[in-house]
Amino acid sequence: MEKIYLAIVLISLIVSMLMSSFEMVYVRKAPMFNIFERQLHDRTGVLTTVLFWNTFALTFGLVNLYKFIESINIPAGLLISGVGGALLFAIFGDMVPKIMSVVWTDALFRILVYPFMAFYYILKFTGFISVVSRILTSKYSNYEIVDFIIRNMKSEADKKDVEFIKRTINYLYMPARGFTVQGNCDKVKHAIKENATCMQAIIKMRELGISRIRIGNAGVFDLHEFIKKVSSQP
Repeated sequence: MEKIYLAIVLISLIVSMLMSSFEMVYVRKAPMFNIFERQLHDRTGVLTTVLFWNTFALTFGLVNLYKFIESINIPAGLLISGVGGALLFAIFGDMVPKIMSVVWTDALFRILVYPFMAFYYILKFTGFISVVSRILTSKYSNYEIVDFIIRNMKSEADKKDVEFIKRTINYLYMPARGFTVQGNCDKVKHAIKENATCMQAIIKMRELGISRIRIGNAGVFDLHEFIKKVSSQP
C-alpha cells in the first residue's frame, strides 16, 4: 500500500504543478492565444479549472501523504505530513512551476495547453463550469469598468474619442431588444434570450460567425445597424 500512497502523492503533485504553471502561462499569454482561442477566452472556465484541480490535488495529496507516513509507523505523522506536505506543494507544486513559466512561457504553453484542456473539458462536460459561471459575477460594476478604461485612455485620446468610447461601452450593457431592426425573423436562424444585453448578443454572433440574431420574440439584432446607431449619436 505504501507504493500506492506514494504514487497518488506524486500524481497529485504533478497535477498541482500543471495547474500552477498553466495559470502563470495563461496570465502572461493573454489575450494572444494561437490555439483553443475560444476556450481560453472563457476566463471563468479557465480559472475554475485551475482552482478546482489545484485544490483537489492538494487535498488528495496531503491525505495520502499522511496515510503513507502512518503506514510506515513514523511518529507524529499528522504533524510531519501537514508541514511536509504544505512545503512540498508550496515549493514544487506552486512556486517552482510559476518561476519556470516566467522563464519559458511560450514553450510551456505549447506543452501544457493540451493536458490542461483535458481537465477543462472534464469540468465542462460535467456542467461544473456552467454552474460556476452562473454564480460568479464581476466584482466591479459596469460603471467602474468604464471609468477604469477611460482613466487609462485619457492621456492618449482626445475628449471626443473618450466620449465615443464611453458611450459605446455603455451601449454594450444595454438590452439588445432596444436595438432591434425591422426584418423577417423567420429568416434568422439563431436566437438569444430576450433579456440579453448587446454585449451578450455580439459575443454570441462572434461565436457563430454571423451578423444578425433574433432577440427572443422582440426582433432582430443586426450588428451593422447597431454600429451605425452608436456612431451616429452626437
